[in-house]
Amino acid sequence: MILKIFKTGLIVFCLATPMYAQQVLSLDDALQIGLQNNYSVQIARNDAAISSNNVTLGNAGFLPTVGMSGSLIQSINNSDQVYFSGDEVQKTGAKNTTASANAGLNWTLFDGLSMFITQDQLKTLEVNGYLQAKQQVENTMSLIMVAYYTILRDQYLLNALNEQLTISSFRKGITEVRFSVGSASKIEVLKATVDFNGDETSMLQQQAQLQKSKVQLNELLSRDVSSDFSVDTTIQQQPTLTYDKLREDLLMGNLDLKLSDQYVKLAELNVKQTNSLRYPSLTFSTGYDVLRSKSESGFLLSNNNSSFYYGLTAGFNIFDGFNISRQHQNDKISLTTTQLQKEQTMLSLQSQLKQMYLDYENNLKLLGLEEQNLKYAQENLNIASESYRIGQLSDLELREIQKNLIDAKFRLADALYTSKMQETDLMRITGNLVK
Repeated sequence: MILKIFKTGLIVFCLATPMYAQQVLSLDDALQIGLQNNYSVQIARNDAAISSNNVTLGNAGFLPTVGMSGSLIQSINNSDQVYFSGDEVQKTGAKNTTASANAGLNWTLFDGLSMFITQDQLKTLEVNGYLQAKQQVENTMSLIMVAYYTILRDQYLLNALNEQLTISSFRKGITEVRFSVGSASKIEVLKATVDFNGDETSMLQQQAQLQKSKVQLNELLSRDVSSDFSVDTTIQQQPTLTYDKLREDLLMGNLDLKLSDQYVKLAELNVKQTNSLRYPSLTFSTGYDVLRSKSESGFLLSNNNSSFYYGLTAGFNIFDGFNISRQHQNDKISLTTTQLQKEQTMLSLQSQLKQMYLDYENNLKLLGLEEQNLKYAQENLNIASESYRIGQLSDLELREIQKNLIDAKFRLADALYTSKMQETDLMRITGNLVK
């Protein structure tokens, strides 16, 4: 199994990430841990293993069945017998013992080709199990990537709020100095303090959100939800995706389409299976019987008997109330329904791909604009901070410029996050997450 991890270009998601002592968990490591430990993936693989184990000649009906049985019966009889000759026999507590054993073989030689059809059904179900397990791996990878990118966004937002708190602290300090020398009012100090406390509250809330996001990723990795870690703040960027290539990959690699093909194949086999009931069946049987009996009453004191038998049994359903014909018609209707569902799945996936790609193209444009906006907002704040320090800018103006910067960072974080989500969805729907 090959994980297609994005390997072209780099995006710096967090511009000023503080250093942590926790383990640094890369996206590649998270995927490897998740695919090894995730419970849903393990269950899907077990189900696939069962489907694979079911593909045997015996399960399809090709092989004979051999069985043995035996019995031992004892009885105690009281009898009073009077014969025509006038003789009379009386027995009290007479013991009778009967022992028997049988070994037999039954082998279906012909069943209207049903065993061959059953074998094809089992092989198709085996492929289904593999595809469903692969689909679970694909879905789990997608969830892990989403959770990982969510942590990156939360960390980026936390860094932005930390920077905002630093700026608010700078403004609060300047205001307090000005108040101490009589060039600022108490109202200005209180307003700067309120803004500082509000920014601190936002930072604490974001810290809590970051921890919850880590818990969600730990759950997907099936490990202790309290495990702390930091994430790699540079993520690998996928080359610009093209619609034509994605559409081609969708038709070739989408797992829903592949499963639809398998469901059509199973429906075709069901039609053949029902039709096989119209043919005769032929079964070969052979065996060996042993009987031993011993009696203290009756005409025989003992009886020892053994026999070997063999033979052919033929069967043919002459009339069953048209049930086979009815089932055959229903199976043909089900086949048509399955084919329609496949076409519906194809159309739905193509529609999803087109809409997803349009959103992807639009977000790339937004991402470029937000990167420019952040650059301008940062430069504007640098100028404003110096102007505020020397008294050429009011509190209100500085706060507005500060708010513009944090808004630009938040919009950029959302654009980056959305970009990675869209890339992940496009890779998943086209079958490129797992090869």
